Amino acid sequence: MISEWKKIEKKEFAPIYLIIGTEDYIINETKKRLVAGVLGEEDTDFNYANFDLDETAIEQVVEEAETIPFFGDRRLIIASNPSFLTTEKTKSKMEHRTTRLEDYLKEPVEYSILVFIAHVDKLDERKKLTKLIKKQATIIDAKRPNEAEMQKWLQAISNFNEFKMDNSATDRLIELTGGQLTTAMNELDKLMLYKLEERVILSSDIESLVVRSLEQNIFLLLDKMIALDVSGALSIYYDLLKQKEEPIKNFGTYCKPVPIADSD
Repeated sequence: MISEWKKIEKKEFAPIYLIIGTEDYIINETKKRLVAGVLGEEDTDFNYANFDLDETAIEQVVEEAETIPFFGDRRLIIASNPSFLTTEKTKSKMEHRTTRLEDYLKEPVEYSILVFIAHVDKLDERKKLTKLIKKQATIIDAKRPNEAEMQKWLQAISNFNEFKMDNSATDRLIELTGGQLTTAMNELDKLMLYKLEERVILSSDIESLVVRSLEQNIFLLLDKMIALDVSGALSIYYDLLKQKEEPIKNFGTYCKPVPIADSD
């Protein structure tokens, strides 16, 4: 993933990209980097197209890709929801002539970059078209990372931006953001801005600056109550109210009673 972003920054573009997964941060960040890398400020209005394949036939997308750039070197075409590559059921009645796409995949034009975004966990590997596009395209994996993958991801992003963050700080960031990559990345952006001069992110910085997830606040509230820390518990309680959360309702959600076994 990071290697593909570096290539995009160096303007080493692939003619076809296929983004697969449901992690919005990776999808949006890849789109943002492609727009910045492929198009100049004056090109966006003329050489950028964004299609929803639930509403637009694939033939129109291919036709757009084959259109010569206007006042620029390249065109960028993004096509989301390619249901013809998945097993997902869709309410769309759009019919796609995928043979047109097959022909294009075999011989894409040099002046266009075509990006497919499949917001699903996996494609239908049985389909001939799926096999062809995976063979011809540069694949970008946008799956939701597990904890170990997320730690590597955050470390890689830190290193990519020339910051140091040790494992304890990374683990704490993951914990406080509830393992949500988009939330963790937003917090990491804030941390890097705050520590721009030192370029070292410590666990103490995480504690001071990172906004806790709802789950973290509920468990911290429980800890304060057990410790009879009234002022601390009230502080968290009022913070939750400011966030338009219902502490009592959420307390019951996250702190369910342990079931009692039947006695003989």
